[in-house]
Amino acid sequence: MSWLVKYYEDCKRKKTLVGDKEVLLLVGEEMLMELNNLIVDLDNPEYRYDTTKSDLMIDFMENCIRLTKSPFYNQPMKLMLWQKAFIECLYSFKIYDKDLDKWVDRFTETLLLIGRKNTKSETSSAICLTEMCIGGEGMDIIFPEMLPVSIRLEHTPIKNKCF
Repeated sequence: MSWLVKYYEDCKRKKTLVGDKEVLLLVGEEMLMELNNLIVDLDNPEYRYDTTKSDLMIDFMENCIRLTKSPFYNQPMKLMLWQKAFIECLYSFKIYDKDLDKWVDRFTETLLLIGRKNTKSETSSAICLTEMCIGGEGMDIIFPEMLPVSIRLEHTPIKNKCF
């Protein structure tokens, strides 16, 4: 089963598994609406949904990337369901480009809104590192530009470059 479909089903139920324990999942209306749109697009002939690249990305992240912060130092990165769904969605949807006469990535930019202490740095870094290592020829996102920002200046990691 697709990670996107699994995440969508968990969001509709408003519950997910963490380990062997089922926990409450808070989901905003906009998120649920967009997930529904993506699920509908799985059957849209305008798009092709091929998880080959996303499966490779997820496998690389979980088997080759190690965490660097305590208390998880040097442990393998185990992606959460939302991370797998995000990566699958980002890399699996293709749209046909008539000018290039081939299927290309549907999404070339993304906005990832994540609260504090919810793995945004790890997720962004893992995507960048994975792209650099296995991005492959012809990928639209070879060296992604990540701009971590925050509402509060003291939480912004690149504040000296911004101000």
